[in-house]
Amino acid sequence: MFPKDHFFPWHQVNAQTFLTQQENRSHAYLFHGQQGIGKGHFAWILAKALLCTSSHHKPCNQCQSCHWIDLNHHPDFKCVVPDILASDFGLTPLDIKEKLSKDVRVEQVRGIENFAQLSSHQSGLRVIMIYPTENMNLIAANALLKILEEPPKNTLFLLVTHQMRVLLPTIVSRCRLWHLKTPTIQEGLDWLVSHGFEKEQALSAIHAQAGSVIPALTTLQEGTNWRRFFLDICSQQEAISIPYLLQNDTIKSQNILEILHGLQQITTDLILTKLGNSPKYFPQYNPIFNNIVNRLPVERLFKLNQFLTEQKKKANHPLNEALFLQVIFQKFFVLLNFQLT
Repeated sequence: MFPKDHFFPWHQVNAQTFLTQQENRSHAYLFHGQQGIGKGHFAWILAKALLCTSSHHKPCNQCQSCHWIDLNHHPDFKCVVPDILASDFGLTPLDIKEKLSKDVRVEQVRGIENFAQLSSHQSGLRVIMIYPTENMNLIAANALLKILEEPPKNTLFLLVTHQMRVLLPTIVSRCRLWHLKTPTIQEGLDWLVSHGFEKEQALSAIHAQAGSVIPALTTLQEGTNWRRFFLDICSQQEAISIPYLLQNDTIKSQNILEILHGLQQITTDLILTKLGNSPKYFPQYNPIFNNIVNRLPVERLFKLNQFLTEQKKKANHPLNEALFLQVIFQKFFVLLNFQLT
């Protein structure tokens, strides 16, 4: 779940425009835009702001209504998402299985009708959010259409879609369309850097995800996970198993350039430690770095850094990725005097 108390920076203008222009409000809005920019989060925070009892332009995050939204216990708010996205919004999946459903189910849509017939707890607005709307099958879509054709009083629908063209035209026609802004490269970069990632690393992730900032954050977090896994392996006193490393999911999910970039960060920290400075990238692993560099001349570390730089030039076109990565790991650990199994 993303921040519960504010809109993403690139959606602030969208939010203020919506919340300050509530005259002639439609009963249903369809928020659309590029995938991976936080549209679901926008609708969730918007519902929170609309139901807030202390503020009309943003959630106060202090009133009982805001707390109810945070706990998913608000009697006037219904969030409808597929099981696979339930945890992102603090919800429990309808059907807990090993493989969670990606569909908005017809029973969820029919549940909207039951919800809409209830009296409002605060004698005011009820808000229903559906995300992503295109994940409904035809039966569910027709059930929603029936509700939108005869909308309940004092009920606002916030529909969110990545692919408006696949929705039933009759659903689209019954909603007021609202395009959500895609963050500029600089906005996305500033946001990712504020989460503690390097500028170069963040920019690479944004470009890799075609400007979609939320998937870029996921990519960077997964990258952090494999580095931590790798460093934890280095901290053990046992011999290193290269095949074990290659089979690890956090490593398998990374491309070769990302792995080489991470290995160079680790090598930079080792060089800094050897020269009596603090690690730049992984300061929490300083004791491990000290243990490693105590047995090495600094020239060996510079040689390792040079080797990794050379491999980056070859990384875009390896004949065999698994073998290429195996050679890199083997050279890395041999130069650092690790025992291999």
